[in-house]
Amino acid sequence: MSDQLKAELCDIYDLWHTPFWQTTWFLVLSIMIPVAIVVGVTVYFVVCYMSKKRKVSAWERALQELRLLKIDTEPTKDQGKRFYFQLTGIVKKYLHARFDINIVGKTDKEVCNVLKDHSFTQPVMPLIDEIFSGVEFIKYADSQARVQQMHNNVDHAISIVEKTRPLKMQQ
Repeated sequence: MSDQLKAELCDIYDLWHTPFWQTTWFLVLSIMIPVAIVVGVTVYFVVCYMSKKRKVSAWERALQELRLLKIDTEPTKDQGKRFYFQLTGIVKKYLHARFDINIVGKTDKEVCNVLKDHSFTQPVMPLIDEIFSGVEFIKYADSQARVQQMHNNVDHAISIVEKTRPLKMQQ
């Protein structure tokens, strides 16, 4: 628009109006809002990606927990009980997660019976029997746990996990 025409229009009309889309604040907001949206979406995806935890498989978790079990040189009756409750709990949770057999709330004898009913793998069943058969006296009858027996049972539990994990993961 020419300056002369603009001056004439201003002289004719008492009010001069600039449309909102031609104002500075509108131009600034029209740039800032899309930038804020892009930054927000980027931050959201970065936070989601960074907070996503790597899923740990049942056998990896069981092996980690078994290696963390502490065996004292001379365990007291309470320490032996606690140790065997943890050991059998780890094995039960692993077998439940790996084979989807509901054994978590069962007693030690029931676990052996359920696994035998499910035709559980033969090389592993004697190890399971050995772990679960002797622990009832330690867990419930206040028997003293022997250190060598505790080490053997942890080794058997690790062997169970290693023998029953999927073949493609064993390599």
